[in-house]
Amino acid sequence: MKNSNSMIAGIMALMFVFGAGTAVIGTKIALPEEKVIATSAETLKYESLSYKVEDNDTITITGFDDSVTEVEIPAEIDGKKVMTIGSGAFKSKKLTSVTIPDSVTSIGYQAFNGCKYLTALSMPDSIIELGNECFYNCTSLESVKFSNKLTEITGFYGCTNLEEITIPASVKTVGGFGNCTGLTSVTIPSNVNTIGSSAFSGCKGLKSVTIEEGVQAIDGSAFSSCYALESVTIPESVVSIGGSAFYYCSALKEITILNSACNINNGNTTITNGYNGYSGVIYGAEDSTAQAYAEKNNYTFQSISSKPRKGDMNSDGLVDSVDGSVILGYYAYLSTKPEDEVAMDIDEYQASQQ
Repeated sequence: MKNSNSMIAGIMALMFVFGAGTAVIGTKIALPEEKVIATSAETLKYESLSYKVEDNDTITITGFDDSVTEVEIPAEIDGKKVMTIGSGAFKSKKLTSVTIPDSVTSIGYQAFNGCKYLTALSMPDSIIELGNECFYNCTSLESVKFSNKLTEITGFYGCTNLEEITIPASVKTVGGFGNCTGLTSVTIPSNVNTIGSSAFSGCKGLKSVTIEEGVQAIDGSAFSSCYALESVTIPESVVSIGGSAFYYCSALKEITILNSACNINNGNTTITNGYNGYSGVIYGAEDSTAQAYAEKNNYTFQSISSKPRKGDMNSDGLVDSVDGSVILGYYAYLSTKPEDEVAMDIDEYQASQQ
């Protein structure tokens, strides 16, 4: 009986398997469209470069031969335009120089990330888009010429040898220069709307920041840990300052906020020169948001009208010919002193003339 039951069970199992198999073979199954996986374009070679042909008959550079250190990207391959440098195409390669043709319109995510031997970069004006982290940690990069068609700059974090940048008139958002410790000064031109999140965070050598009238927003952590920054004036056009925008700027002695209605993040880390607060001065208009922010966090606030003006040698609120004569007299005095003799500073000199 036991064997009979086993036989019946086996026959039923076989019927189930073959029946199911027949049903699968004889049935047309339609997969949902989003589940269909497209096959990537074939990878091809051109000299030291790898590339693929896109559906629109343009070319994306996808890779590079490790044995080569200099590369000139062609504008065309087999009559097709080279328009994109793909994600990670040159990542961590021993690249010392690259020539980008004016056919290229975009540089992808991490395209040159970690190219620590690349010293200079010149972008053609055809480039309109930079991917995130595209030039991260290019530690030897000393100079960059940006495309005049870019509307946003990003992707230069950790370029520690980058000493200066010139932001084109086309740019609306600036970001991605965090930990560029070689930068000592930067000017944000009036065409820029937004200084992005962590844009210059960790730029330890950044001593001078000029923000021109026209800039509208300073996002969170934009200048955090800029240890050398001593003073900054935020123009009237700026309507918002994000949290930790000037966090732990240890040398910061004064910050001037000209827009009396500027939306300042109320957190006590928005402006600090230490872990426990801010010991400098916040200048602003009476009854302004700058004053409210300072009072909320027990920081020192002074009215803009009381702020000393640079060059106002007699503290009369004006910078005029009287001040000019003091300064000229001081430099005449310096010219009479031997190089090895310690001279008075200008305040001591001025006092000696009274």
